[in-house]
Amino acid sequence: MLKKHHTVLHYIIGGAALALAGYANISPAPRTIHEAAIHQLQKPSRHDWPGLGQDKTIVLGDALRGEHPGKVVIFCSEPSCRDLALDIDDAMQIAEWKSDFEGRPVDSESDRGIFVGPPGADADKIASELRDVTGAKVNVVGIDNLDGGIGIIIGKQGN
Repeated sequence: MLKKHHTVLHYIIGGAALALAGYANISPAPRTIHEAAIHQLQKPSRHDWPGLGQDKTIVLGDALRGEHPGKVVIFCSEPSCRDLALDIDDAMQIAEWKSDFEGRPVDSESDRGIFVGPPGADADKIASELRDVTGAKVNVVGIDNLDGGIGIIIGKQGN
């Protein structure tokens, strides 16, 4: 009698295993890992922009706070600039500016440094403060289609 139950139990376990295996074959594929997530797991390279860190982020935010708040779009399409872009975004929040990210690549990202535009008093002030805080080459350039805002393009790291 015990042997009969043991055999039935094997059929139940086998059926459950087949059902799970069948589900695994018809279930949707796992989500792909984003390039930024993979980049976070890798050792930083010399081409990565370092983040500002908390102290410099606050300094940048405080320096821009006295200006009339505006709108900023931060262009960063590579994982190598993500830390810097997030810190600039935090500084803009401190300064009470509205900020947004744009992940599509733009031509200036192939150049070295940071680019701010379109030209004007706000772009000059942001460029000056970014230059002081990062020590990087920061240029004011013409940027179109920002609906009255300022664009910050993070290009390749280095001067």
